[in-house]
Amino acid sequence: MLDYWTSEDFREYEEMKFMVVCVAEDPEIRDDFEYEIAKKLKKRNIQAGESHKIFPTLKPANSEEEKERYREIIRESGYNGVVLTTVKNIIESYKEGVEVMALSTGEVNPEHLSLTYVIEAQVIDLSRSVENEMVGVNLVAVTDPASGEELVNSYSRIIGRHFKNKDRQ
Repeated sequence: MLDYWTSEDFREYEEMKFMVVCVAEDPEIRDDFEYEIAKKLKKRNIQAGESHKIFPTLKPANSEEEKERYREIIRESGYNGVVLTTVKNIIESYKEGVEVMALSTGEVNPEHLSLTYVIEAQVIDLSRSVENEMVGVNLVAVTDPASGEELVNSYSRIIGRHFKNKDRQ
């Protein structure tokens, strides 16, 4: 985990029901992330569901009115919290010891590149005012996962730990 923050006064998450939302262009990736994160929360006895079941074709909100409409639909669906996941960056770099070889030959072999996915999860409490609804943030980096499945599993395991216990520190 690169960094995380949790509001000092956010401790009653066991009483909440979270909708897990993953912003992804590929619907399959979105479904996989949402499913795995929800599964990890449920293992910690936290109620969670996946947004793709309510919003099959979710599009980012472009205005405050759209954001408020999403909040209302989520609340009307019985949820009072959101775990919002977005890929913030994909960093491409040379694997250790390869940069010199690539510079000398002028060729870049894709096998010599390393990919780091920087992913953020925001934990939102919809019972609070909009100004105070964000109660947690996790910034995670996963480097060179063997597969998409490994990326999803590594990330969801880390996010699940955010809800480990009341003290979390």
